[in-house]
Amino acid sequence: MPGFDATPKPSKTHQTGNMIFDEPVRLIKNYRVMREDETVSWSWISPGFSFAGLSDLTIQPVQNLSGVEFVMAEEAITKGLNQIFSFSGGDRKGMIHGELKSAIVEMKPRKGFAGRYVPFVDDTTYIEVEIIMLDKNTETPLCQIIHYSKEVDFQKGIDLLLKDISVFVTQSLGG
Repeated sequence: MPGFDATPKPSKTHQTGNMIFDEPVRLIKNYRVMREDETVSWSWISPGFSFAGLSDLTIQPVQNLSGVEFVMAEEAITKGLNQIFSFSGGDRKGMIHGELKSAIVEMKPRKGFAGRYVPFVDDTTYIEVEIIMLDKNTETPLCQIIHYSKEVDFQKGIDLLLKDISVFVTQSLGG
C-alpha cells in the first residue's frame, strides 16, 4: 500500500546499529562473567560486594537502546528502579560511591499484525533490561543484571520484570 510503512522508527535519541551486520548497542560489555540466575535472567556480583559497602548510589535515567520509542516504558522502569535501589534511611557506613546505569536493550510493546490473525505466530510483547552498578570513582563494575520479561500485557511484563529485580536485589545484594 503506497504511503504505509509499518517498520519501527528509531528515535533521534536512540543509539542503534546502522546496518544489519552492526553489533547491537548494549550497556554491558563483558558477558563472560555472567551466570544464569533463578530470579533474573543473568547476573554477576563482584566478590564480596553488597549494599552495605555503598556510601551512596546515584541512579541514572534509563537509556533506551532498543530502537523502539515508547516513553511509558522508560518512565515506568526509571520509577521502579529508583524505588528498588533507593536506600531506606540511616547513615551508610560503606566507602564506595556507587552509580547505577540501566538500559532497555530490546522491547516490543505492542502485538504485531500477524499475531492477531495467525494462531501459530508467537507475537507476545516483551522487554529486556540491562543494569550495571559501578564504583563511581574507578568505573569498576560491582554488579551486572540482565532480565527479560515476556507477557501478553506489556504493562504486566514491566511490573513482573521490576518485581523480579527487586527480589534479586533483596536476596543477593542485601538491599
